[in-house]
Amino acid sequence: YTFNSEERAHVFLTNALEPAHDLDMTFDFMATALAHEATAANIAKEKTPFTVIIGNPPYSSRSTSNSKWIMGLIEAYKEKVRVAETQIQALSDDYVKFLRLSQWNIEKSGAGILGFITNNGFFDGHIFSDLRNSFSDGFSGIKLFNLHGDTRKREVSPDGNLDQNVFDIQQGVGITLAHRIGTSHLATIYYHDFWGDRDKKFELLLDCDANVGDVANIKPSIGFIPKNVDHAEWEEWVSIAQCFGTGDWNSDKTIRYGSGFKSQQDEFAITFTKSEISSNIDTLLQEGMTDSELRKIFQLCSSNQWN
Repeated sequence: YTFNSEERAHVFLTNALEPAHDLDMTFDFMATALAHEATAANIAKEKTPFTVIIGNPPYSSRSTSNSKWIMGLIEAYKEKVRVAETQIQALSDDYVKFLRLSQWNIEKSGAGILGFITNNGFFDGHIFSDLRNSFSDGFSGIKLFNLHGDTRKREVSPDGNLDQNVFDIQQGVGITLAHRIGTSHLATIYYHDFWGDRDKKFELLLDCDANVGDVANIKPSIGFIPKNVDHAEWEEWVSIAQCFGTGDWNSDKTIRYGSGFKSQQDEFAITFTKSEISSNIDTLLQEGMTDSELRKIFQLCSSNQWN
């Protein structure tokens, strides 16, 4: 790119999840260059209409970006689900905050394009129903490219071959392309799967265009991933309320039932023989063993109940 003037490139160092601030009292503690940077970023946040937003935001359910402003903004993704669910921490993940920030900026601008690669949990996770509904209502079109690669789900390609993540992480990922033109209306949603090893996915992504994918006839509240599910066999069996309720369906259907047992760290903690569990414990207690090595061996996931 050839600059035709002495004007600086409009690239600013700032915390995007923070709103524009009154910086008058802050300059006393800033170097001159930082003060100019903070002022320029502040003006951009306050006055610039953002119409193209791209990125690979961080994925962290234990987010430290919890300002009153951004937490208030993501309330739009929690309104209905909060009534039905108690565990909604994933809705405060950093990548969710960046999705909400981007949607808010494009809505404020009146038109725009979003292009993100993120954790793909919101594609079909049940607690993300408000997020999907908001996206469907706020954009004119949404294209979802599911890159899969979730090692914790042990995903396998439909042809039985290896499926790999495009990054060196356990969490599956996906690409979201969304655009808004004029007033919001129910978006047309396109969905496409990418399976295979990492090199194959790179090749497919390089060769494909944005028009790949089929129209997904789905309800956003249920998920963005089309599923052909036959509920006939399920419907033949009695419901949880019928098994454990009082017999009064009108009364029992309002009661919330939870699972009786939920396991964690199954690769380590659950075995079929005494020798296997003993071997796992020996590995855990092995001198010099590190957390990172244990995570690789047993595919351990992060949890506040596991240290």
